[in-house]
Formats: sequence, structure tokens, C-alpha cells
Amino acid sequence: MPRFKDAPLGKNQFRLFKIKQHTRDIEVEVQTFKIYRAPKYEAVSYCWGDKSDGTTIIRCNGKPLEVWANLYSALRRLHKENSGSWYWSDALCIEQGDEEVAVTEKARQIAFMGTIFTLAEPVRVWLGDASKEEEQAFQYLADLSEHLAKNGVFRDDTGMPGPKDQIWLYWSQIILRPWFARLWIVQESLVSAGKLIVTLGNRTQTTWANFHEMIARTGSVPWAQQPLKYDTLDAQAQLTVDRDFLTEWGISLDECHDEEPQRWRNNAFQSYLYRNIVNIRELMFFEKYHDEDYGYLQQVLKVFGNRTGTYDQDRPNAMRGILTGRLKKGLKVYDIHADPATVYREVTRLWLTNDPTLSLLQRIRPLNKFLPEYNQASGTKLKNPSWVIDLGRVAIETLGDGIPNKVDGFHAGLIRSTSWSGKHEWKVPETSTLSRTKGPRHVQFSTENQCHIAGVQIGTVQSIIFLKSRPVRPDLLRSSESFQQSTDFEQWVSDSFDLVQSVDPNPESSREVHWRTLVLNETEKRDPDVIRMFDIENKHSRRKAYENFLEILKFSKPELLRQADDATARYYNRVDRLQRAFPNWFSTSNGHVGRSYAVPKAGDVVAVLYGASTPFLLHPVLGRETYEFMGEAYAHGIMQGEALHEKNKARYPKQIFKLV
Repeated sequence: MPRFKDAPLGKNQFRLFKIKQHTRDIEVEVQTFKIYRAPKYEAVSYCWGDKSDGTTIIRCNGKPLEVWANLYSALRRLHKENSGSWYWSDALCIEQGDEEVAVTEKARQIAFMGTIFTLAEPVRVWLGDASKEEEQAFQYLADLSEHLAKNGVFRDDTGMPGPKDQIWLYWSQIILRPWFARLWIVQESLVSAGKLIVTLGNRTQTTWANFHEMIARTGSVPWAQQPLKYDTLDAQAQLTVDRDFLTEWGISLDECHDEEPQRWRNNAFQSYLYRNIVNIRELMFFEKYHDEDYGYLQQVLKVFGNRTGTYDQDRPNAMRGILTGRLKKGLKVYDIHADPATVYREVTRLWLTNDPTLSLLQRIRPLNKFLPEYNQASGTKLKNPSWVIDLGRVAIETLGDGIPNKVDGFHAGLIRSTSWSGKHEWKVPETSTLSRTKGPRHVQFSTENQCHIAGVQIGTVQSIIFLKSRPVRPDLLRSSESFQQSTDFEQWVSDSFDLVQSVDPNPESSREVHWRTLVLNETEKRDPDVIRMFDIENKHSRRKAYENFLEILKFSKPELLRQADDATARYYNRVDRLQRAFPNWFSTSNGHVGRSYAVPKAGDVVAVLYGASTPFLLHPVLGRETYEFMGEAYAHGIMQGEALHEKNKARYPKQIFKLV
């Protein structure tokens, strides 16, 4: 039965609540307002949690109402402040339940959410109840970070307590809070970043800007040397780890108490802590550097990629508030009863149609059958065509990761041209101003499950090298840790060089291709000798780092790396990270060498699709002129649109790839 007589709310209407003062128990009064005529109000950003955390009965407009534990603790804090303010919270101000009236209202309010948070002042981030020690640690780090920033102390010169200080244990418990991994906080924080107040426990709080300082100054400290123990974590942190991280890895709590329990616990807690830190930093980076004109969809998908939500159907809903223009146009609001597979298929189709850069394809991971055996869990569980993105498991590492640079980024499926003003531009082939407004001509859908994309075939896969196991990753720059060099890593590097030489027997040019492909020809912006990633003339400093890298790998001695120059150390660690993101090497029938995340098979096609910044691997479907999409790839020598040059039209003729 609906709670509110005015449900569903009319156009531009929403509700606010006040907490009644001078009452022992929590009582709230909810009223309806026109959004642009409402009184000043605060919005509460919090994590719903789960009913198993416990529920409490409050009174809402004189009637009993059951609320979940985390919201109740937030209301207690607001009640203590005795401000008499108006507040907005989704659970109290939007009709809940499965009735049609509630579903209709939630859909309208979701579409309205960005406006609600934009007009709120301030927006209160509620991290939950806290122990006295957690509050003291939070406030101390907040005050210290603010002091250091005001006095111009660089973040590298931390001025923070030592890594063995007990404060990091309490700080870790705070960062483990589920709010930092929530899906909806991206919209809530981005549209109101200047008005956010991070609140913890009975009295502790700081501004969002200062919280950024805290993360920037402490982000690598909590797991450096301080082990996390299961029995020292508060209940909220335990629930976060148990439900999200352990289930995602397929680890049950029973396993944590059986064989090598401490290793499992520390692995789970520290990895989840790392994931939350990454989530916060991605959000901070997006706030500061997002570019709505270039690669915007890919940036949005990255900042949402590792976050959790109650319902899979909510993922496109949560993105609505920060999507712009063509990416938002036509995007429906989905209710919790919608089929997730259908939702993801419709959203993928909309974005592929409206975004001529095809950046969405770089976030699609391959299906299970294209993955090595040890990584089967990374495949999609939804029964969808291979070109559909699983929004519940978005790739974090891609070749187009972060903010693409318009000068030195990858532009495999784009044509470089000169504008009337003399500036160099990268354009999608066959895409005029008119077709940009109406959608790209190079993407068509013949049926609900078949996507046709124009492009060129670079070649077919001939030889393959893949990593046979997941190596343990040592921190090679930390002298206090022992050095563990994986023999698989050594063999992988050696085999990859043999693969390059089989394509190009010339020793000099094969080494050139090998050192570039090991780091995917990425720009090293801190190296002044390398100006552009495709600048052949300024190769020497990176080439020297490559030679030093081979020497270190050959002798497997940690002191060689610790004594090496910065360029060599950075090159070594870059190779290690990219080896994990794109572990598989391949050569093509016409002499190209490349790498991919998916495990290719002989006969797979390497294709450049119009508008995309990287090539892709496609698996031919036997007996049909169709392909299954496997994911992005790096193919040396065609990453800057070379395959689309006029002089290469005969070598790489245009064709239509039918993806199923």
C-alpha cells in the first residue's frame, strides 16, 4: 500500500522531510514541493545496506515506518544537530515498494535526481556510525591534511604519521565503508562536488575538497606495512568485505576460517581497500579532467566500472545524471523488473548508434570461451550478443584508458585531416556534420542481435603466445620486500621476442618493434625525450630503458632495479602492469604483431572499425559471414590510422563486419 496520498508525484515535484525536535524517538514530517519553489534543503548521500544489518521503526507523518540501519544512524546524527533544516533522502522522499504507483514514481524521480542534488546545499555524505578511535583518526587526518595543504607542503613530502602508526588501522576501517564503492555516489558527488560534506559518526566531518587532500596524502599508506585483521574491523567493514569482495572472488567466509585463514583475510581486506581507493581516485580524476567533447563515454564507464549497486538494471539509471547530449538522448529509465540482458542490449545499441567514436567497444570484455582457463570468472553471465557490454562488469584497463590526448592518443579507426584553420583533426571516415547529428553511418543494426560496423581487415591471426599463469606481483621498488621474479614472466618476454623475430628477422628493427609493443607504444610523459608515442626520432631514452630491463630480467636481482635510473624502473613496472592487462601476443598472416586481453585463435580476424581508436579481434562464426566480438587489441604499425590512408586502400579494402 502506498505511503503517500500524492503518489506518484507530478511534474517537477519532489518531497522533503524535517526531523521533529524535542522527541525521544525519531519522527519525520514529509511535505511535497515544487522543485524550483522549495525551501533550502540538504540532501543525504548514504549506502542503503541490507535488511540483515537490522531495521528500526520510526514515525513518518504520524505513522510507523521501517527504515534500514544505516539510514536510521544518519537520522540520529541529524536529530542531534537540532538544526530544524529540510532534508532529502530517497528512502523517505520517494514512494517505495513494488506497486505500479511506486514503480512509476521511482522512474520519474530517477530522471530528476541530478537536479535534486544540484539544488541541494549542502550534500551530506554519510559514512555511518564509528568508534571513538575512528572518529579521532578521521578528524586528525582531516585537520593535518588541511594544514599541510595551506602551508604548501607537497603531497610527496607527506608529513603524515609513519606507516606503522595505529592510526592507519582506523583509517583503513573508514575507507572500507561501502559508500566508496556505491554506484549512485558518482552522480551525487559530481553534480554537487563543491557542496559535499563527508560525515562520520557523532560529530566528525570535513569538506569534499579536504577529503581529496586526505586521499591524495594517505592513499598508499594503509596497506603498506599494516596488516588488517578480521577481528579488528568494525561490523560495517566486515559486512562490506563479506558481501562484495569475497562473493565476487567466489570466496566464502568459511574458507577464510579454514586453510591459511590469515592469508585469505589480508588478501581480501587489502584488495578491497585498494579497490575503494582506486574508486575514489577515479572519481577525483573525473571531476577535474573530464572532457565532454572527447572520449566522454569511455571516461564515464571507467569511473562507474568497479562500483556496486543493488540492482543491475540501475546501472544506466545511475549514469543518467552525468551523461550529456547524444549519449543521454533516448536513454530510458529502467525499473527493477526489467530483464538485465535486455537493458544492457538496448543501452549498448543506443550508445553505439549515437557515439561515432565507438569508444564503448573498448570497455567490452570477451565471452568466457575466449578467456584462458584461470580467468573464466571474468566473462559475462548474461545471454547477449558478443557486442553487448555487461555494465555490471566493465573493463578497467583498456588501451584507451584515461583521458585520450588528441595529439598522441591511439587513432586506428580515424583519419587525420587538416581543418580550414590549419589545425590537425581526427575524423571518423564517412561521417559528415549531418551524419554526426543523426548518428554514424558506419553502424547499422539489421536485427535485434546483429550489429553491422564498417571497417577494414588487417589480417588473420597466425601465431599466439599467452601467459600461462598469474604471477605474484612483487613491489620491485620497495627495498624492504623480497624480490620474487616469476619464471613465467621471463619466458613470456623471451617468447614474445621470438614471435617478433619470426615476423621480422632483422635484429635492429625487431628489437624496435619488441620494446615498443612491450609498453604498447605508450607515451612516457615524464620522459622529455619522448614527445609523441609514435615519434621514431626520439626513441633512444626508452630504448636504453628496454636494454636495461632485459639485463635486470636476465639476472633476476632486485638490487639491479633499485640501482637503475628512473626511466628503467618505470619501464620495468609499466611492462609488468600491461602484461597483466594485455597478456596475449599474436602475429598476423601479413606481418603485424600485436597484443590482446582475449586469447586469440588461429584464423581470428584483426580489424580496424571506423571511429574506434584501437583495432579489435573478431572470431569468425563457422558457416556464416558473421563474427563474434572478442575485444580490443594493439597491432603495431596501424595505431595512428595508417590502415585508412588513401595509399593503403587496395591493401585494406573497406568491408562490413556483421557482429553477433
